[in-house]
Amino acid sequence: MPQKPAETLNAIRAIGYQEIEATWANFDKIWTMVQASGLKAVSMHVDNKLMTKGADEMSRVVDQLKGWGFQYGVHPYVPQEDRGARM
Repeated sequence: MPQKPAETLNAIRAIGYQEIEATWANFDKIWTMVQASGLKAVSMHVDNKLMTKGADEMSRVVDQLKGWGFQYGVHPYVPQEDRGARM
């Protein structure tokens, strides 16, 4: 994907997929290619660092996801060191 994003997205569409799940890192660089491919952006994995910076940053992330048309933001993993006190 990093070397040929447009070709990869078009190939995904050509084999019958209509929706994608993405990751936050560098998505802004391929957004226009996603739109051109006709794929629908449904969910995005959001980096832990963005989700733990506070309410303002989280609000900015959610607004950006909505702007791209995503329905779901996924926070898939909280590193052990960010989980609070250990029992």
